[in-house]
Amino acid sequence: MHTVVMILFSFMVLLMFPGIALFYAGMVRSHNALNTTFKCYICLFVISLQWVFVGFSISFGAVNGFDSFSGFFNGLMQYVGLENVTYANDSNYGSDIPFNLFMFFQMLFACLATSIIAGSIVERMKTIAFIIFIVIWTTLIYDPLAHIFWASDGLFATSYRVLDFAGGNVVHISAGVAGLVLALAVGGRLYRKSKPHHIPQTILGGVLLYLGWFGFNCGSNLSLNRITMLVLINTHVSACIGAIAWISCEYIKGKKFSILGAISGAISGLVAITPGCAYVTLSSSLLIGGIGAVVCYFGTSYIKEKLKYDDSLDAFGLHGIGGIWGGIATGIFASTKVNSDGLDGLLYGKTTLFIHHVVAVTGTVLFVAVGSYAIIIVIKQFMRIRVDRRDEKVGLDISFHEEEAYGNEKMRSKSV
Repeated sequence: MHTVVMILFSFMVLLMFPGIALFYAGMVRSHNALNTTFKCYICLFVISLQWVFVGFSISFGAVNGFDSFSGFFNGLMQYVGLENVTYANDSNYGSDIPFNLFMFFQMLFACLATSIIAGSIVERMKTIAFIIFIVIWTTLIYDPLAHIFWASDGLFATSYRVLDFAGGNVVHISAGVAGLVLALAVGGRLYRKSKPHHIPQTILGGVLLYLGWFGFNCGSNLSLNRITMLVLINTHVSACIGAIAWISCEYIKGKKFSILGAISGAISGLVAITPGCAYVTLSSSLLIGGIGAVVCYFGTSYIKEKLKYDDSLDAFGLHGIGGIWGGIATGIFASTKVNSDGLDGLLYGKTTLFIHHVVAVTGTVLFVAVGSYAIIIVIKQFMRIRVDRRDEKVGLDISFHEEEAYGNEKMRSKSV
């Protein structure tokens, strides 16, 4: 039964790729809808191969600390090319599902992280440069983070017991911070003030993301039991309160509600609850999602404008800021009353978990920021990473793909 459930959860996570593609593509100029979609899907295609050949081995190989270089290297190479990854269970992960299904499920997380990054640089970064970046970034940044937080011998998984159930640090903080660094390196768009060209498409994408998130969070339990149900309910109510909190901020500011704000609030609530969804009570999940939406709203509405950076589709504003809050909040609200496999947080009189989470979040931000900056600087030494000014004006659909999203792109491009 657990195997069937995990296959279903994996398919739900796969739904997040058309979800994020539609969500992002609807928010750009119509001239760039196809290129934005392409950038989201290419992450799935390219990073799946990276994961099969080296990514899974780096992330989940038993490197045995730093006892010896040979031991470290042999552990790092343990699953290269899916060597030793079979139907049989790996006792290090104590699950009832096939080990190769575990590999497949984790593969989708790596692919999704890079798809999130795409939202920060759409409409102006060269696709080849982006592909090179995500391959190197996944190998040098994402995979080591996954090992530290999730591997059976990972530093934060064992020695410091940081609770990152479904990827608050590994997926959302890492992708959000990398997106911010990449946006700063590439520079702002020529048409930064342009409005979304197809909001219904964006809403449809948001709904698919919402649905897929249940596979993302619930599937991280690797089985079907009471914890899975806890995760299901906490995930949903956090998204709901996030949507309400976001549109409440909009109404206080401008006496208007927006449907885009509602779906953005829901996503910020989902991001915030992701690391702690298996460890907190229902009331705590409401606080985490509500506060998460408020901090993400101010991050996208005020901080972004104040600092003048062009994070095109708010990869950092939603995933980076929401993930940072979610990681800290887990250290505050986690309770062994709902999950004995967890730890008690600051709210329950324990400071250790909170301190470890602050250290983990800070370390993740610094590691990803420095590493991402180094990667893009090296790439810039060998190639241009930004499209030509003329191509940006015409739109990347025509200039790079010679395809049209709506059938009249060439006509409109002449008027630019």
